[in-house]
Amino acid sequence: MLDDSGDDLFDGFWPFMKRVLLIFLPIWVFLLGMSAGAPTIVSSVLAGSSIAVVVYIEKLKLKQAMAANDDAESLIK
Repeated sequence: MLDDSGDDLFDGFWPFMKRVLLIFLPIWVFLLGMSAGAPTIVSSVLAGSSIAVVVYIEKLKLKQAMAANDDAESLIK
């Protein structure tokens, strides 16, 4: 059975939060760009690149969790 270690991030709230962020974050960024007076193409590019932020945060948190797990396992008991 495959184990998705991302399910443990943010006390198990990450799978739900990731789905919501992947849907609404680009919309929010696009609307912010449009309300700031940016051209549509610039707002679209910023909205598309905002998805990479969610993926980066997930990778960063997984690295931190794995490092903490490795530190806990390396202790002499």
